Amino acid sequence: MDEGGIGVLSRLQEEWDEDVNRALEVLLMDPATGATEPHACDTSCYECLCSFYNQFHHDHLDRTVAGEWVPATHGSIFTARAVTSDWVAVHAGPDGKPTCDSATEKSMVEAIMAKGIPVPMHARHP
Repeated sequence: MDEGGIGVLSRLQEEWDEDVNRALEVLLMDPATGATEPHACDTSCYECLCSFYNQFHHDHLDRTVAGEWVPATHGSIFTARAVTSDWVAVHAGPDGKPTCDSATEKSMVEAIMAKGIPVPMHARHP
């Protein structure tokens, strides 16, 4: 896996369960059981999510939202996937030929290709 040299993705993969445990601690949940700690707040507080730096977002912070899905990520397995470099195949229409809905889209795709930006997994989503 080429990630640009600093190893963040490799470390994240290797230390995933430790990171999930730390996230649960921040969310005031017991990493072993996923249960909410008895002293936990209703949505957010300065002990869990609130800080001086995110004070403008305090009304939107809710630790229970993350608490619904973070425990489920424990034990996740990461696998590498092959990345295609075939822009034509990714940007093909049903007939297999490259397709663009407009001249603007075509010029944008050509500019992206010229810059060497990696090919997306899918060019269009219904």
